Amino acid sequence: MNSNLPSVAKPDILLVDDNPKNLLLLQMMLNDAGYKVRTILNGKLALRAVEIVKPDLILLDINMPVMDGYEVCQKLKSQEQTVDIPIIFISALNDIYDKVKAFEIGGVDYITKPFEVQEVLVRVKNQLLICQQKKQLQEKNEQLQLLERAIAASSNGIVITDAKKPDNPVIYVNPGFEQITGYRKEEIMGKNCRFLQGDDFTQSALEELRQAIKQKRACDVRLRNYRQDGTLFWNDFSISPVRDSLGTLTHYIGIQRDITALKQAEEALRKSEAQFRDKAQELELTLDELKSAQAQLVQKAKMASLGQLLAGVAHEINNPVGFIYSNIEPAIGYVQDLLELIALYQKSEPLTSGEIKNKIQDIELDFIQEDFPKLLASIQEGASRIMKIVLSLRHFSHHNQANKKSVDLHQEIETNLMILGNHLKAKSHRGAIEVIREYGELPLVECYPSELNQVFMNILSNAVDALEEKMLENSSLTPQIRISTEVVKANEGDPEIGRRGDTGTQRRGDEEMGETKETIPNSQITKDKQQTTNNKVIIRITDNGTGIPLQLKQRVFDPFFTTKPVGKGTGLGLSISHSIVVKQHKGQLYCNSRLGQGTDFIIELPLG
Repeated sequence: MNSNLPSVAKPDILLVDDNPKNLLLLQMMLNDAGYKVRTILNGKLALRAVEIVKPDLILLDINMPVMDGYEVCQKLKSQEQTVDIPIIFISALNDIYDKVKAFEIGGVDYITKPFEVQEVLVRVKNQLLICQQKKQLQEKNEQLQLLERAIAASSNGIVITDAKKPDNPVIYVNPGFEQITGYRKEEIMGKNCRFLQGDDFTQSALEELRQAIKQKRACDVRLRNYRQDGTLFWNDFSISPVRDSLGTLTHYIGIQRDITALKQAEEALRKSEAQFRDKAQELELTLDELKSAQAQLVQKAKMASLGQLLAGVAHEINNPVGFIYSNIEPAIGYVQDLLELIALYQKSEPLTSGEIKNKIQDIELDFIQEDFPKLLASIQEGASRIMKIVLSLRHFSHHNQANKKSVDLHQEIETNLMILGNHLKAKSHRGAIEVIREYGELPLVECYPSELNQVFMNILSNAVDALEEKMLENSSLTPQIRISTEVVKANEGDPEIGRRGDTGTQRRGDEEMGETKETIPNSQITKDKQQTTNNKVIIRITDNGTGIPLQLKQRVFDPFFTTKPVGKGTGLGLSISHSIVVKQHKGQLYCNSRLGQGTDFIIELPLG
């Protein structure tokens, strides 16, 4: 009969009656139904039995000696430990007064004697079920109270909305939600949570949230919201749908985690990383500049030493060469006089001595008479060339490098070509390098001659190296270096350099080489446009050598960058040249190049 009882253990039932026959009958009946039964003959013993083992249910008679059932019930209901024990009165008293009193003092049911077995079993079973359900309900309530305290204590904001009503109105918020948003509970209840968005409706996360609600699914988003005082705060917001036993959506639970401090820390970290990167770049730039400056100082020191050496060598060579050159002219005259005297003597005095005849034949006097003037002329030409080279060396090594001078740029270029003369001559693997001069009419230009000669030498040397490399690949090439100069007036634009667009493209030079390249940085173009208020000199040095790859062209003026093999170049020549032209002379130095077709360097120097 008790197969439907939810409890697995046998319920403990205490029978209290002063009639042993009644006790025996009830005990047999309840035992047969599967209950554990204890029997007591009076009220006092019943109280002691309850103290020892608390029963699940008491069947209590009213009329008993010493202590009746009413008194026993009152004592049990007055104690906290026993107040919840269900008591069913079972008595022969059938008066309504007795029944009412039994219920008033805490009885849960009343069975009159004589009783029916089935009635007793059903009433016992129902009370045990009610008692168990009350315990379960109490446990649930305790769990709910614990959960409510946990939710209330949470620093996260928790909100519950009613999904059965239009617009999902808020029906619950915890204190954490109030603390994060700054709104009081009564200001939130019945509203949709979108009021926290302020006027910020463009967040992509909001659309994701709307779609999740539309599809009745969970969702996690990161939102920008606004507190009651208008301040912005960031939060990670997640919603979870709640369904009833039939699967119908009833509510949404939202959990809001304030991450404003985290976002601020991330932003601070981002700024710090950006500042660190900027500082690192600045340090790297400073280090490169220091290295470049150090290298340029070393290079300048070398050039100064070289200038002193060249000046000294030129001086030492110039004296004996000057002596030779100054004496060769009279020596030629003396020799000519002697040869004419010998010729007159041969005509007027025929040679009769055999010894003289033999000597004339041995020394080949006729050949000497013809060749000796040529030898002297050759010596004179050689001495003249030595003097020109010495003059070029002296010119190249201007002593006063600290002051500007007004110089003839064509003479400076020719000086460099004279010094490079041996490199321009034909070699075993190639013909001579042809130098094409397209000089315009230039005024004297105020500059630092020694430094500017260094620029010319670097560019011309690089051109020779590029042509040497190209000739190894193509021996049929006619190697050429083209040097052109001109003056560009401020009101005539820039005909030689070409028409520059906003992109800083240097057009004419690249069009000649077959393509248009962007090789002039915008910053340089800006400076150049500022300088075109004055006239300027354009010097262009072009070769048809190997050219420079596109990916390397932007780095040609970087310190220590070189395309030459290890040991063949320091990577400082063009960097120093750029510094000399741009920083010292307030000019510009451009490079246009196309791989396999050649390179074009353009030097701009302001006049006045």
